[in-house]
Amino acid sequence: IQEAARGGELLDLIKSQYESGYRLNEEWIAIVFQQVLEAITYAHTKGVIHKDLKSANIMLLESEDADTAPHPVIIDLGLAEIMDNSWWQREQNSKTSGSSSFVKSTSNLGDGGSPLNRTQSSGPRSRKTAGTPITMAPEVWKGNFGMASDVWSLGVVLFRLLTGKLPFIAKTRSRSDWLKVLSKEPNW
Repeated sequence: IQEAARGGELLDLIKSQYESGYRLNEEWIAIVFQQVLEAITYAHTKGVIHKDLKSANIMLLESEDADTAPHPVIIDLGLAEIMDNSWWQREQNSKTSGSSSFVKSTSNLGDGGSPLNRTQSSGPRSRKTAGTPITMAPEVWKGNFGMASDVWSLGVVLFRLLTGKLPFIAKTRSRSDWLKVLSKEPNW
């Protein structure tokens, strides 16, 4: 049970704005995105990985000041996975001691920094591939991923908020087609 999200899906708002020739206000996008990041950070600290973050799974609560103070809500945790969150406490302890394994693991991305080649990551790992192809991280397609895959998905959402378009699209749902597409930069 949650509040009635009368503001509708973020995806519908994106589509209607860009189809009518308008762009979403960047300040509004920043407010929405900050709240979404705070929500997913909270979920991650509790050991929950969403696995299906996309514009259609972000709803907007309707309010009198929705144009200047929007309130997004992340929904549809049907594919979410609850993982061991003891790593979070260790991560917080290492930050207070001045050494962060997360910073170390993400700064070493292997050959050329490609997300496809990332092998190190702090936190729990999943092998249960699930989600929506257009927002799935390369690690998800490979079947070995962690919380950072939600961050990739949110990057796709942000790209769509700013441009009205998807950064990556493959012609089929096949794993190999998606990995090939994801190994390249989006069409800026």
